[in-house]
Amino acid sequence: MSDNIDTRVTPSFHPDTVQAIDAYDDDTASVLAGTEAAFNEAYIAVGRVHDAREAGKTNPAWTEAAALIETQNFADKLSGNLAKRFDSATSNLTRVVEGLERDLSQPLEGRGVGAMAGEIRSYVHSLPEGQRMGFIQKAIEAGDERTAGAVLGGVPYLSGCQSASKRDPLSACKREPPCGVALGLMPGADFALALA
Repeated sequence: MSDNIDTRVTPSFHPDTVQAIDAYDDDTASVLAGTEAAFNEAYIAVGRVHDAREAGKTNPAWTEAAALIETQNFADKLSGNLAKRFDSATSNLTRVVEGLERDLSQPLEGRGVGAMAGEIRSYVHSLPEGQRMGFIQKAIEAGDERTAGAVLGGVPYLSGCQSASKRDPLSACKREPPCGVALGLMPGADFALALA
């Protein structure tokens, strides 16, 4: 779309506006697909209104006022459709945020059960004390929910981690990918939709 620039349309409607949001990449593009589609439709619709205005000027059956009224009627019709599209994109973003927040608010305790979780905690417990938190941090950064959940979801003495030191990795887990990145997109997308 970035190759098709219509100088009559404000750049704030261009779909690349959505792609300029911090943390937008191939992994997060699907979260903002509806928002990007709404901006694309708005960009095209405003161009169509400009085309209709020019076509109205060349219609010999219309006076200047009639051409203006017909252009306004066309713009109103497109605006109604676009308002529904932007409302839908906003609702979808809200649902995504609520789902991600619901996922993040679920306790990790449920992930800390089972034979695999016990093996992971046993392995972490066998590490030297100084390496345990580093191991957990690397698992969080790598997005390894199974490992982080097994250690952080179990009682601290089984993994050899102190409960006070478990707080930082747990909060980091809630800020990091995949949910954290997607949640980080939402303020920029909501702001862009509000401006549209």
